[in-house]
Amino acid sequence: MANAGRGIKSIEVSGRVLSALMEAWEPMMLRDIAEQADLKPALCHAYLTSMKDVGLVHQDPATGLYHTGHFAIHLGVRWLAENPRIQAAIEALHPMASELGVMAFLSLIGPLGPAAVHIIPGPRTTGLNLRLGDLIALTSTTTGRVFAAFSTDPMVQGRADDERSLLRKGDWLGASRDEVDLDALLDNIRETGLSATARAPLPSLNTIAAPVHDPNGELEFAITLIGGHDTLSIDRDSEAARRLCALSARLRTIPDVTTPEKKELRPLPVAEEPIERDSGRGVRSIYLGTRLLHGIAEHSGPMMLRDVAASAGVETGQAHAYIASYRNIGLVEQIEANGRYRLGRVALYLGMSSMRMTDPMRLASDAAHALSKATRLNVAVAIWGSFGPNVVQVHESGSQISMDTRPGTVYSMGGTATGLVYSAYLSPEAVRDALERETFDPSDSYRVGARLVPDDEKLDAIRAQGYATVNPGTVPGVCAFSAPVFDHTGQIALALTIIGHDSYILPKSEDVFVPMLLKTTRTLSADLGYTSTRCLLEEDRAGNAAQ
Repeated sequence: MANAGRGIKSIEVSGRVLSALMEAWEPMMLRDIAEQADLKPALCHAYLTSMKDVGLVHQDPATGLYHTGHFAIHLGVRWLAENPRIQAAIEALHPMASELGVMAFLSLIGPLGPAAVHIIPGPRTTGLNLRLGDLIALTSTTTGRVFAAFSTDPMVQGRADDERSLLRKGDWLGASRDEVDLDALLDNIRETGLSATARAPLPSLNTIAAPVHDPNGELEFAITLIGGHDTLSIDRDSEAARRLCALSARLRTIPDVTTPEKKELRPLPVAEEPIERDSGRGVRSIYLGTRLLHGIAEHSGPMMLRDVAASAGVETGQAHAYIASYRNIGLVEQIEANGRYRLGRVALYLGMSSMRMTDPMRLASDAAHALSKATRLNVAVAIWGSFGPNVVQVHESGSQISMDTRPGTVYSMGGTATGLVYSAYLSPEAVRDALERETFDPSDSYRVGARLVPDDEKLDAIRAQGYATVNPGTVPGVCAFSAPVFDHTGQIALALTIIGHDSYILPKSEDVFVPMLLKTTRTLSADLGYTSTRCLLEEDRAGNAAQ
């Protein structure tokens, strides 16, 4: 089956399946994937089965529809991590967003157009529902106009022309019906190096965006700041505009990395037994191929072929056949100057597709329901809202418990388990801002929990153990434990909180309930692309297989 010159046919067929999923606007049915990949449905199902096992594909248990999975996010994240300009931009945007009190995000071109790949919420909520992987209109958004002005990609220019036509017809959703001299606007952006819009994308917000070019002068990505109309000035002499333009200029001078840092290589853990047994129904080469992709993704910098092979525990000749096929489908590329290998741009596209398709709330709802059923405890899902930790779902166990948690409940930062989790994992500026708002709450406030300021020692302990609890709880006789769920950027996406009677939950908390909570939140984090959690899961799975 393997031929070092021709590669592995099944790997290249899997590339057709992934391409169909990657270029779709929504999750797909099996028959549609098979048609686009030019496969019979039964054979396509075998490929999807194997790619589900390794995380390249996810199947919604409720609908049966398929989209790219959590390992796809991981590949995209690792591609981003290997780009020195992107990493420098992210490192600079975090403190900039905090100091200016704004949201920041980074976007680049994917298979369907520009999309957000890293979002920094900032210390204050904006009310803007921007999600990772969201596509960005080229002609009617501040960020999109950066790509329309500077990109030489034919796909981008073609889409911009399509949007112009729709804009003239008044058919573009969300576009202004006012006449705009777009050509003059784009010329101004090229001249100044800055795109700026007042009262957009919401009437209460201003937005500024700047291009980042690679050392060859090609547009690589855009960096954007969004803030309140009264706090973020769009004046090109404002502090925010000057800092954003200065960052853009500095990033352009950062060269590409073509040689790796020295790093000890070790084979990845052997796949767990259920996957090996399932290989009869799937495509066995996908499992070994994924181990090679893991090796490239987890290494810091481009790799020599022998090191790629060593990372997966296979012979060099066998690895070369797989790598040849991955190069053909764009998942791996070879650096011409030194012959080393790294992830190709298709890895980024897969990650962007999975970011766009993954619904954190849907995953959290399913996980919380399963956790409630398994523990016979109530489980709350909380996200960060305008007023602090906000409960959006409560899954009840059926037990008769008196508690003050329901959808819409807002928790205090220091007097509740959920609030403590957010206090431990949000930025210090966001926590400080939330605590200040709590001090102005009226005595009959909607907020649940005592108004307490958590100390650093307590927050360090929460980060060390991975969960928080409050004793005594906000309701006498009722106890809660809460743990964070992280997204692929390492930021807290939501919190899961288990709630039950003291007499039931406390005797088994350390041995049963807290481990079950942490296993659920780690799995959810892995599904959202959080790398560190996936490493923990692999270690857990390897340990379970050995037992």
